[in-house]
Amino acid sequence: MDTVVVIAFIVVGLPVARGLALAAYSEYLEHRRKVEALKSSGNGGEVKQLRERIRELEQRVEALEAVITSPEFQLFQERMRQIQAEAKKSLPSTQQQLTLTPQQEKQR
Repeated sequence: MDTVVVIAFIVVGLPVARGLALAAYSEYLEHRRKVEALKSSGNGGEVKQLRERIRELEQRVEALEAVITSPEFQLFQERMRQIQAEAKKSLPSTQQQLTLTPQQEKQR
């Protein structure tokens, strides 16, 4: 039984593995050709600009993460919730309908 498995692996497995390896290698070579073409096409300045823009955006995201995770920001959010709750309590309810007295209706 073991020899059948070995023979099946040799007959089927090795050609499949070879085909996959060749496909991966050809993809690698194609990628390498594309990278070399981009480098030689004079887009180096554009690539540098894009890399600089990425660095700037990463710094901005890091700064925003630092602000949002800071204890001061958490306290600020809690205080804003308190202020909103107090404001809702102090404002007249929108569900209460204003009724006009008969004198006010005549003035209309």
